[in-house]
Amino acid sequence: MDKISDDSGRVELLGQSGGIINIFTGDTEINKDRPFNPTDIVTTPRDNIIVADIFTDTLHILSNAVAC
Repeated sequence: MDKISDDSGRVELLGQSGGIINIFTGDTEINKDRPFNPTDIVTTPRDNIIVADIFTDTLHILSNAVAC
C-alpha cells in the first residue's frame, strides 16, 4: 500500500526484481464520490489480494496481477 495523502492511497504490485508491475487506485464506481483509502491488506493462498477501504466500507478483492 502507498499513501498518496491523508485520505487517498493506492496498492502497488511489485515484481520479484522490485519493480512496479501494476497499480490499483480504487474502483471507478465505488470510489467516484470518496477517494480510495486502503487501510489493511492481506494475500490469500491463491495469490489474491484483499484490501480494506475505510472510506467506503468496502473489501476490494484483486487478482495477483491487480487487474481490475
